[in-house]
Amino acid sequence: TMWALATLKVQSPELVQMLSSVCLRKAGDFNPQALANTMWALATLKMQNPDLVNVLCIVALEKAEEFKPQEAASTMWALATLKVQNLDLVQMVCSVCLRKVEDFTPQDLSNTMWALATLKVQSPELVQMLSSVCLRKAGDFNPQALANT
Repeated sequence: TMWALATLKVQSPELVQMLSSVCLRKAGDFNPQALANTMWALATLKMQNPDLVNVLCIVALEKAEEFKPQEAASTMWALATLKVQNLDLVQMVCSVCLRKVEDFTPQDLSNTMWALATLKVQSPELVQMLSSVCLRKAGDFNPQALANT
């Protein structure tokens, strides 16, 4: 529901707060997709909920190894958008990105590069790998992805 609200750009702070309270209680049961989608939704809706974001980060750190490329990229984008400074999670997601970068879509590449720049993450190896994959997939990028990479 959080993802749908964000996708539909529904501004309903009361509903988001209620859903956030439920997410806070159930975050430990979230799979990687639910974690990434919830963080993406909070960032997209510009909802500041430090308690929920902190719990999501803790759970994401435990489950990051299971992230698919889109989940890793979306999580990085959400962390950057929410201005979350969680170095442990960022480093863990960067290591996941390194292993899965060949499977990134142009949007995943763009979101990850943007997040690294926004968070001022120093990861030369990841930037090199992302750049290399970008070179091979450049023809598949849409204008926004090109501008953000």
